[in-house]
Amino acid sequence: MYECIVIGAGIEGSATAYNLAKGGTKGVLLLEQYEACHNRGSSCGQSRITRRAYETLFYVEMMTDAYKMWSDLEKEAGTTLYKRTGVMVFGGNGDPYVQQTIKSMKIANIPHDVLSGAEINRRFPKQMKIPDDYMCVIEEDAGILYAQKALRAMQEQFQKMGGTLLDRHEVTEIVPGDIVTVVTNRGLFKANYVVIAAGPWAPALCSSIGVHLPFKVPYYSIYLCCIHAI
Repeated sequence: MYECIVIGAGIEGSATAYNLAKGGTKGVLLLEQYEACHNRGSSCGQSRITRRAYETLFYVEMMTDAYKMWSDLEKEAGTTLYKRTGVMVFGGNGDPYVQQTIKSMKIANIPHDVLSGAEINRRFPKQMKIPDDYMCVIEEDAGILYAQKALRAMQEQFQKMGGTLLDRHEVTEIVPGDIVTVVTNRGLFKANYVVIAAGPWAPALCSSIGVHLPFKVPYYSIYLCCIHAI
C-alpha cells in the first residue's frame, strides 16, 4: 500500500515523484513500463534547450522557478546538469511568435536583446547567415540541460529520500475507488492517489477510467542554441 503511485518515469513523472518525496510524502511509488532512463520517450537523449524565451507569459514566469529547482538538484546530486549557452529565437519582421516572446519577457523583466537579421549577421559572421529582414531575441541565460543525466539524478535523489522506483512494470489497468488499484504486467499495487505522467501513452490509460484527452502537437518557431557564441 502506497500513499501515491506515479505512472511514467520520464522527466514529468520523475519530477512529480521527486517533489512529492521531497515535500514529505511517505510511500511514493514510481512505475516505468520500460527500463529506467530508456530511449523511447521525450526525456531521452543527451541534451534539451532550457530557456525563458517563451511566447506565453505563464511559461516565462514558471521557468524562473524551474531554473532555481535545477540548481537545487545540481547541489543535491553533486553534479552539473545545466550549461549556460544563450539562445536565439528568430523569425521574419513582425512574426507574431517573436513579437509576443519579446512582450512576455519584458513583462517578466527577463534580460534579453532584440536584434535585426543584419545585426545578427554582423555579430556572428562565422556562425550563421539569416535574411536581413529577420529579427531575433537573445536570452543569454538560456542553455542546455543534460537530459538523460538530469533524469537519472532526479530518480536517484527520489530513491535516496525513500521513494520506490520499479521499471519494466507496464500498467495494464487502473481501478478507481477510495483505494486505487494499479494493475501491471508484474503484479498489482494499491494507493490513495495516482498520478498519470505517461506522455503519449496517457490517452489509453486515461480512457480506461473514462477520461479522454485530446492531444494536439503544437507548432514551434525555430530555435538556434549558439554554444559558446553568446
